[in-house]
Amino acid sequence: MEINIAGTILFCVMTWWLVLLMVLPVGIQRETHPGKGHDAGAPKKANIKIKLLVTTLITFCITGIYLFLQLRYGISIHQLIVAGP
Repeated sequence: MEINIAGTILFCVMTWWLVLLMVLPVGIQRETHPGKGHDAGAPKKANIKIKLLVTTLITFCITGIYLFLQLRYGISIHQLIVAGP
């Protein structure tokens, strides 16, 4: 079974963005008394570097599982979408 490189890269990029959007709100605490000119909804500390690292690690794990299923069982995203439930 051949690996579709472009499809795998696209899967990885889409998964990374989806995971990032799920990880961003985790652990956010609002500023209780923001200073003048600051948004009341802005977080105290966003921890963006840690969230980007966690997102990348989760994405690599998901992509690894996808590649394993693709190589071992010949399952691709296209087959899952076309076949449906």
